[in-house]
Amino acid sequence: MFHKFSHLNVKKCSYYACIKLNKNIDLFYKNIFIFLNRGLIFNVYLIIYLNCFEKFKHIFGNSAFKRF
Repeated sequence: MFHKFSHLNVKKCSYYACIKLNKNIDLFYKNIFIFLNRGLIFNVYLIIYLNCFEKFKHIFGNSAFKRF
């Protein structure tokens, strides 16, 4: 099931990675939670975002994860 979302995963990761690199971590988290709070297949998107965090950990840095 998860492999169906792999292309979506890459697009979402790239989008939010760009937000982080071009703006700041607050906007990055603000956009994620606005998106998640819409309630669209919440669990699926949460899994996708957690996977994004793992992929881009070297970009975001460990300090970004202390918010959780």
